[in-house]
Amino acid sequence: MKRLLTPRELKVLIARFGLSGDDQKTLREIAATDGVCPERVRRIEGVGLRKLREGARDLQLYLEPDRDCDLRTYGINTSVPENT
Repeated sequence: MKRLLTPRELKVLIARFGLSGDDQKTLREIAATDGVCPERVRRIEGVGLRKLREGARDLQLYLEPDRDCDLRTYGINTSVPENT
């Protein structure tokens, strides 16, 4: 399976959003660590986020309930909860 994010995109997103348990980093902090300008980090972040959004959209289209598969088979509840 093809990898969704490049190692650099993954590193930037992890640092920007604190996904490794560390504090979130600013564009300048990441840029200083990687030896690039903050604008370059912002572009890398943007590309990574776009790839994630597109991947999520593709997954949503793949798992739509009107497809031939029953999502309950995979433990996915497709019913809409009633307001009580």
